[in-house]
Amino acid sequence: MKRKKSSSHYIPDVERLVFERSVRMDMATFYKIKGIAITSGKPLATCMREILKDGYVRERLTPEHADMVRKLIGMATNLNQVAHRANAAGYASISGQCSSMVADIQKIINEIKS
Repeated sequence: MKRKKSSSHYIPDVERLVFERSVRMDMATFYKIKGIAITSGKPLATCMREILKDGYVRERLTPEHADMVRKLIGMATNLNQVAHRANAAGYASISGQCSSMVADIQKIINEIKS
């Protein structure tokens, strides 16, 4: 089956989902997969496909985690600016500022892990 390559929604034949298979499962297994789908925020079919393909389903970021990631991005930008200043002015004058920023970043990373 050939499709137009100029379409913005073109999906190569190897990536299109053309094979369909019916699966029977007991109630406990179904509700376990349904629970995974609910906690990950993805449709049931997508979760089943990911479990079959990868063996796990990755959850979406919660708003709290997304906020922490944005904070980390901002801190990384600030740390990069401090590194530029350290290269220009000398490392000894900037070391205190760097160590405090590293401590803040480590604190946020620990919050994300827990």
